[in-house]
Amino acid sequence: ESIQNFQVKENNQIYQTNKMKEELETLQTKLNRFQLAWQNISETDQKAKGIIQEHWESKQIIADLHESIDLEKRQRQTLEERVAKEKREKQLALSCLHTAESRLAQMTQELQEARSQKMQKIIENEENYLELKF
Repeated sequence: ESIQNFQVKENNQIYQTNKMKEELETLQTKLNRFQLAWQNISETDQKAKGIIQEHWESKQIIADLHESIDLEKRQRQTLEERVAKEKREKQLALSCLHTAESRLAQMTQELQEARSQKMQKIIENEENYLELKF
């Protein structure tokens, strides 16, 4: 009976060992799944950090572009104001030139009339002189 007891105990220990072995395999399988899930979470976390970094870099680029656009707008506005001022000055100069041309034409006409009148008087004086002489 002692051998039989020993065999029962041995079988019981083999059974317990097999049961513990199955539990260990089950736990190892769960551990493997958890490790794989953790690895996936870690990879996802790294991707998220990369996306966040790209987001901040993009925001900075956008801010820089807005600043550049604002600077371009200010420069364009300054240039447009300068061009408008020059245009007004040129229009004023052109208006003055037209006025001067008109005045010159008028004075030229008056001068020609004065010369014509003077020549007429000279001719009349010469005719009178010639009439007196003969």
